[in-house]
This record gives sequence, structure tokens and C-alpha cells, in this order.
Amino acid sequence: MRVLLLKENDRWVAQGLEYDITASGVSIAEAKAAFRRMVEAQVAGAEHDGIEPFEGIGPAPDFYHELAERAEPLKNPMPPPAPTMEASLCAVYA
Repeated sequence: MRVLLLKENDRWVAQGLEYDITASGVSIAEAKAAFRRMVEAQVAGAEHDGIEPFEGIGPAPDFYHELAERAEPLKNPMPPPAPTMEASLCAVYA
């Protein structure tokens, strides 16, 4: 899962690209942690309901994909939010 980190006013927003999931915080670290919690909750809820994680959640709007292409990659990307997921890649657009 790729994640775009972008500054919106006084907060940092973590926007999933493959799945339209967002979280925010006052710092990049807080936004990353909030995003991780959001994904973990989604995975746990899906397991509880007996469905695939992220079922019914489409990709982020094209606008975010376009920003991600122009964003600067993070020097230390986020680890995967769940053990079964491939490594997350992060980029920052400030």
C-alpha cells in the first residue's frame, strides 16, 4: 500500500492511494501512526465480519495519485500496517 503524506493547513494527512483511507496528525509521525491504527482497525473489522480487508473501499481520487507522482520519497518509509501486507511506501508533498 502506498501512502501520500501532505500538509493541509496545520495538520499532516496520510492518504492511502490503493485504498481511499486517510488519517491525520499535527506531525508526520502522528499522521503515520494514525494511519497505521486506521488500517489495523480496518483489517480487524474485516476479519471479524468474515470479509476481505478493504473490501468495498476504492482507490483514492486521481488528484492524490497525481500529487504522489510529484512527491518526494521518504528516507525511512512506513513499515507494513499488517503482517500480510507488502511494505508501504510513503511520499511527502508539502
